[in-house]
Amino acid sequence: MPYLALYMALNKGLSNNQIAIVLSAFSFSVFFFEIPTGFIADKIGAKLSIIIGFVIRLIGITALTFANSFIVLILGEAFIGLGATFCSGADQSLLYKVVQSEESEKERYGKIISNYFTFSWFGLTVSFICGQFLANISYNTIFYASIGITILGLLIALSLPKIRIDEKHESLVIVKNAVIDIISNKKLTTIFLLAVFIYAILASSYLLFQPYLNEINLAGKNNGLIFFFVTLFAMLGSKIQPLIAKKSSPLFNILMLVSLAITILVIGISKGKVVIVFFCVFRLIWGITSPLIAKEMNEVIIHDESRSTILSIRSLLSNLLQGLILFAVGIFNGLISLKLIIIAVSVLIICLLLAIRRRKLTTAST
Repeated sequence: MPYLALYMALNKGLSNNQIAIVLSAFSFSVFFFEIPTGFIADKIGAKLSIIIGFVIRLIGITALTFANSFIVLILGEAFIGLGATFCSGADQSLLYKVVQSEESEKERYGKIISNYFTFSWFGLTVSFICGQFLANISYNTIFYASIGITILGLLIALSLPKIRIDEKHESLVIVKNAVIDIISNKKLTTIFLLAVFIYAILASSYLLFQPYLNEINLAGKNNGLIFFFVTLFAMLGSKIQPLIAKKSSPLFNILMLVSLAITILVIGISKGKVVIVFFCVFRLIWGITSPLIAKEMNEVIIHDESRSTILSIRSLLSNLLQGLILFAVGIFNGLISLKLIIIAVSVLIICLLLAIRRRKLTTAST
C-alpha cells in the first residue's frame, strides 16, 4: 500500500524507526505461523484456509484503521500477517490442483499462473488509482475502503471451488514429506532457495521504497499515481513471462538477480525523479520472476499432499529474512540513511550471487 508509511507517520505520529518495526511485525508473524497454517491448509482444504485468512486480515486492517497505540498497530500488522499465512500457498495450491484436475488445462498451467500474477498486479494498479483519489479526501478513507475490499475478498473466497482432501495423511506426515521434498529434490532445492532470497529482497526493498520517497522529498498524495505507474510494469512483466519461459534456466535466474542488484543500487545512488524510472525496472523484474518461480516450484514438487506446506515454508523463510532486514532498518535508521540501506541491499544480492558462483565451482571441482 503506497500510503501505509505516510498514514502511520502523519495520522498515527510514528517515526521512521517505529514504522519499520510495525512493518516487520507482519514478517515475524508470517515466520511464526506460516508452517502451521500451511499444513492446516493441507488438512482442511485450501478454500477454507483462504476464508479463515480473509477473516483474520479483516481484524488486522480494522485495527490499523482505528488504533492510535503503537502496540495495537503492531498487533494489527501481525494479524494481517497471520491472515496472509492462511492464504499464502493455499491460493497457488488450489489453482494448481484445479488446473491439474482438468486434462485440457494441464499444458496451459504456465500461461494460467502468468495470468494469475497479471490480474494480481492489475488489482494493485486499480487500488493505487483509487488510493490516489481517496488520499485527496483523507488517508483514513483509504483504510475504510480497505475494510470494504477485504469483505469483498471474503465473499469471493466463499465461492471458490472445493477440492477433495485426502484424509489418509496426518499433519506430521505432511510436514515430513515437505521437508524431504525440499532437501532431497535437487531441482526443488535450487528453486526453493532462489525463491526465498528473491522474494525477501523484492518485498523488503518495495516496503523501504515508501519511506525512501519521503526521505528524498518525493513522497506525498501523488504516491498512488507513482505506484500505479510502476505497477503497470509488473503487469507487463507477468504478461510477457510466458514468451520468455523457454529461456528459463539457472543462468536466466542469475541474470535476473544481476539486473535486480544493479537496479536497486542505481535507485540508492540516484537523485530526484529518475529514481521512479529505475523503480519501474525493479517492478518489471518482479513481474517476470514471480510467475516464473511459482511455475517451476509447483512443477517439481513430488508430494502433492504437501504442496501448501512447501509453499508456506518458502514464504516463512522469505518473510523471516524480510523481517530481519526491516527490523535492522528500524534499529539503524537513525544512524544510517535509507539511501545507504538500499545500497546495502544491492550489496547483499551481489554477495548472494558470489555464493551461488562459488557453490557451482565447488560442485564442478568435486
